[in-house]
Amino acid sequence: MSNVKIFDGPYAETITILENVRHYLLYEEWYDRQRVDKKSAHIINIELMDIIARLSHVLSWLIAQKAVHAGEMSDLPWNFHPAMGRVPTKVTPSGAG
Repeated sequence: MSNVKIFDGPYAETITILENVRHYLLYEEWYDRQRVDKKSAHIINIELMDIIARLSHVLSWLIAQKAVHAGEMSDLPWNFHPAMGRVPTKVTPSGAG
């Protein structure tokens, strides 16, 4: 088991950024959208949803990494993700003797 504290800083920062985006959406975005034409307002909405999706992916990755490094889950599922650049050398099906 390795130290999971290394993920605390990025986790807290991601949560803070998500809270800032939420605040913007609740209290400021509407006013900004009113000052631009419909096409630009649509682009703003698309970009905001893209930001939220990417931050959500970062947050879920950080949560999974914290769980793996705390020994709460196996890292085997991560070995199958092409972006991780790792492929397991041997996979034993669950329940195999």
